[in-house]
Amino acid sequence: MSDAKYGLRTVSRAGIFRQVYIPSTTPGDPPTLALIPIPVVVAPTTIAISPNEDVLDLPGVSCKGEEVIEMSVTKGFKPELTMEFSVGAPEMDSLIHGRVMASQANVKGFVFFETVANTTTVAGRSQGEIGYEVTAQTNASAAQIYYVDPSTKLAKKIDVVASSPADDQLAIGQHLAVTFSPELAETGATVRGWVPCTFSKATIITSESLGLITVYGMGVDFDGRFAGLIVRNCSRLPGGQISSDPKKQVKLRILPDPNDGNGLGYILQYTDQRLVC
Repeated sequence: MSDAKYGLRTVSRAGIFRQVYIPSTTPGDPPTLALIPIPVVVAPTTIAISPNEDVLDLPGVSCKGEEVIEMSVTKGFKPELTMEFSVGAPEMDSLIHGRVMASQANVKGFVFFETVANTTTVAGRSQGEIGYEVTAQTNASAAQIYYVDPSTKLAKKIDVVASSPADDQLAIGQHLAVTFSPELAETGATVRGWVPCTFSKATIITSESLGLITVYGMGVDFDGRFAGLIVRNCSRLPGGQISSDPKKQVKLRILPDPNDGNGLGYILQYTDQRLVC
């Protein structure tokens, strides 16, 4: 039987939590540390710990006058934890920008629409569809609407009016219902626009700092035995990005943990117990 079965096969699960101190209801008592989960929706594709050992070389000179290193000693560690995911829930972005994400009511934003101007009226959106919460716009609307002028190949701005649009004008009613002027409706142009909207509820980036992070990991060897990772104290490291790519990369600085038993800031556990999911 091959001894390769004892090797770590993969990390199959990860748990990420932000540390929050809950004030005590009893005067004089210290706050209680609580862990608030940051959702991990898929298993990480990679979890890597880089000890980043800083080595101090003690120089010397040989009898021939050549510079040599007499001894190398560990000066310190700056360990880092890197996790990569094929996709991440929105709240995972907080590990990149360093701010807590939360759900809030009445969030102001913009809604995009795109339609062909080949009729004077375009029906509004249905309940549950983006744009349904758009209100009727006035002449002072902040909406930005345009089409590409075929003669100049430049963007042609369309003005928003409250009613009775003419020439390069349109009206935007409740639920993003659009009324084109007769002149625009004859162009067949593709009209694009951004319209102000107040969302009844949305998850947004708040001004609250993220604070410290705790990470747990679960792995399995080729014999199906459980392996564990505990990193109790981490702080966010810059370097990640938020983009249209669903992949997420999280980089954390591993901080000292007085209870790790090894002075490294993290704990690795290899057991002979079979992993059950």
